[in-house]
Amino acid sequence: MRALTTDEIAALRKLEQAATKGPWRVRVLPNLPCGDALVIDTDWDHGQLDGPISVVSVGIGLGPHRETIWMTRDDAELIAAMRNALPSLLADSEILARAAGERFNALAVQALAAQQGKE
Repeated sequence: MRALTTDEIAALRKLEQAATKGPWRVRVLPNLPCGDALVIDTDWDHGQLDGPISVVSVGIGLGPHRETIWMTRDDAELIAAMRNALPSLLADSEILARAAGERFNALAVQALAAQQGKE
């Protein structure tokens, strides 16, 4: 595990701002022809839809027989939780990066002063 670079943080911030605003949630859509299914949607209603905005569909059909691949509840919960946490995580990362830079600068000034004191 490594720290994110400034460019990676900026790219995540851009993705977060372009995505459907949060918060998101996971819901079960019951009694579909294929059985119960999961959907990730907003926990707020869209004015024109009179309901939430679906963000992640329940699955995709593949192949000639349209086999369906379903997301698991754990994956759906992770996607929604990460979306909801991302703005705070990015803000924390930027605060920590600033603090680390300030600390580094302070240590550099101390080291320089100590070096000059020995001369």
